[in-house]
Amino acid sequence: KLRQGTRLKPCNGGEGIIIIDIYRVKDTTSRTLCADDVVDDLTTSRTTCSSCGYPAAKTRKYEWSEKAKRRKTTGTGRMAHITKVHRRFAHGFRTGLAARKTAAPAS
Repeated sequence: KLRQGTRLKPCNGGEGIIIIDIYRVKDTTSRTLCADDVVDDLTTSRTTCSSCGYPAAKTRKYEWSEKAKRRKTTGTGRMAHITKVHRRFAHGFRTGLAARKTAAPAS
């Protein structure tokens, strides 16, 4: 359990840590993990993720970054909700109905 005020640190094997003497350690990391996209782009000085724009309500994207938009667009993840909506759309969003009867096989 994290205490209030602690920041997530990237697992980079001790990079960004300078040992001053046996009792003092100086941390020089300026970026931490972003909560939205788990990328090491959240600056400690500005508290804004340079990749997704967290904590802004909308995801950061620009028209000049065509390849970046391709990496983050719909369809690059699991699409768990959209897959269910597409299946429901194909059958007319039916809810609470009994199953349709199928015709008996002709013998």
